[in-house]
Amino acid sequence: MIIEFLRQWKRKLRLTRKPIFILGNQKSGTSIIVELVGDASKKSFVNDIDKIYEPIQYKLYTKVLPFKNFIESIAYQEFSAEIIKEPSLTLFYKELIKLYPKSKYVFIIRDPRDNIRSILDRVKLSGNKNISLDDISASDLTIEWKKILDNRWLGYVGNDCIESLAYRWNLFAKIYNDNRENMILVRYEDFLADKAKYIDRLCSRLEIKYSDISNKVDIQYQPKGNSSVNLEDFFGIENLNKIKNMCYDNAVIFDYKIN
Repeated sequence: MIIEFLRQWKRKLRLTRKPIFILGNQKSGTSIIVELVGDASKKSFVNDIDKIYEPIQYKLYTKVLPFKNFIESIAYQEFSAEIIKEPSLTLFYKELIKLYPKSKYVFIIRDPRDNIRSILDRVKLSGNKNISLDDISASDLTIEWKKILDNRWLGYVGNDCIESLAYRWNLFAKIYNDNRENMILVRYEDFLADKAKYIDRLCSRLEIKYSDISNKVDIQYQPKGNSSVNLEDFFGIENLNKIKNMCYDNAVIFDYKIN
């Protein structure tokens, strides 16, 4: 009886909340955006939800674990924040909006070449080598990073790490394109052009108050990659062309010129 009461209470608690969700691919700028929006608005926020890490994410994707049950199990903890950032939730956007139809959703996009470079930098992998996904599986990387690099579980067919990451970028871009009427788009490059002013405008679109965070915009919230490196030097011509060829159609939609 007590268990059932707690279950119903958690369900009601979840349904009454309208958190802001920050979505987008890993290493696209989601961490700095949620930190700055949280600081500017003085709202509570969550930066990543470790309870969705493996093996939970795969169970959710394969529907072994119902998404609604998972959310209700963590609603009182992670979902008690006013702003929630978790890239992996992007894959479950359709399920998420059913549970939180009145929430606001922000989607962060980044040039696929820089996004993929940043992911490889994060796990200390070279971009100009032919890295097989079988080698990734046998590596000592965490299972979370393996799931980001090896996207065969999401439908990628092949054994090439660069192609797999390009496939992932396209998948996330498609999620936005299919649901753009319900999402606020943030191009990471536009944010970089004037960070404080961009956060001000984003808070306005989210209809939340804004206080000046100019002194915080250059704080490093994630391990910094080498963003100044020449992309052709980093990837080599062959791997860079793989990204260009696979991501071109979606990149054009976001006004990325990757010819």
